[in-house]
Amino acid sequence: LVDGVPVAQAATEALQKAFPAAGIVLAGEEVIGSQIGQDLQRDAFWSILLALAGMLIYITVRFEFGFALGAIVALAHDVLITLGIFTLLDRQVSLTAVACLLTILGYSVNDTIVIFDRIREDMKLDQRTPFRALCNLSINQTLSRTLLTSFTTLLATGSLFLFGGGAINDFALCMIIGLVAGVYSTVFIATPVMLAWYKGRRPGLAAAK
Repeated sequence: LVDGVPVAQAATEALQKAFPAAGIVLAGEEVIGSQIGQDLQRDAFWSILLALAGMLIYITVRFEFGFALGAIVALAHDVLITLGIFTLLDRQVSLTAVACLLTILGYSVNDTIVIFDRIREDMKLDQRTPFRALCNLSINQTLSRTLLTSFTTLLATGSLFLFGGGAINDFALCMIIGLVAGVYSTVFIATPVMLAWYKGRRPGLAAAK
């Protein structure tokens, strides 16, 4: 309150007095209490958790659990890095940020599946090369695609960050952080975690699927 008057109303009246010809009106007003804030945090947590669980199930069915584990660890890395840097920059973790995190999850898992699919194809074509070397070859084969698609997306989000305002600016910043983290995790985390799970042996999908 400002002198007993709600802040939104007081601000509107001040602007109306300063710019009488502008026709300024109060279009709407929302008050978010602590309980609603807690509800939003809970819903955000469950939405991200359910997204990760759904991806875990899908990749397990489509590939194997070892592949799914590598992808989920990489996605968790993306979320934590993005949230950490976003918080360090003193940005508010709002519903816009949650929407951005879900977007990053979808974008990053797509890149990871592209690499995993190439690994599976190379396994069908080459039964002799050690699995670790085969994974490294598959990553190199898809590296240019990963970098180019991420770079073009960064150009778009960079424009939004520079010229957008308010929530758009926050969304763009969150996307930029997530894209960079996603490129790193796709190449350097997902496959190594999967390799650690199999511990030098080849998964059983080489001749199937």
